[in-house]
Amino acid sequence: MEALHIKKQPVPATLYLVNGAVDAGTIFLAHQSIHRSGAETIGELLTDDSEPMLPFKIRAERFQLIGKAAVSAIRAVSGADPVGYYGRAHALIELVGGHRFDGQLLFEEGRGKRISDAIKEPWIRLETPAGLVWANRTHILRIETR
Repeated sequence: MEALHIKKQPVPATLYLVNGAVDAGTIFLAHQSIHRSGAETIGELLTDDSEPMLPFKIRAERFQLIGKAAVSAIRAVSGADPVGYYGRAHALIELVGGHRFDGQLLFEEGRGKRISDAIKEPWIRLETPAGLVWANRTHILRIETR
């Protein structure tokens, strides 16, 4: 019997783990979101509570499943969330594992206008020169606004 294979879109990404490790590789997004029309986004993949593991391929060599709870942040240049952000604030985020990101904290439409409103979601979005970063709210040590 042949195993069911669902084709997914590879997206280059960097994982920042709570133990301080940084791994460049590829994550995989579904071609169709289960929540709306269009492809799955990284935000949807991360917030899918039915799946606690993140499929990740380190460089071209090894495929592995990473526990989402062990991920401090993920950075990608594509696979961005859909538009719907109306606010931005310059911020420096420091995470468990010694990871730091400097960029524009994105406020989701309808979620308020204060920094504290932007960090109510499980994964905080920060636009940086190197790509969009999704930071795990539970691993934030400090946010410095500018």
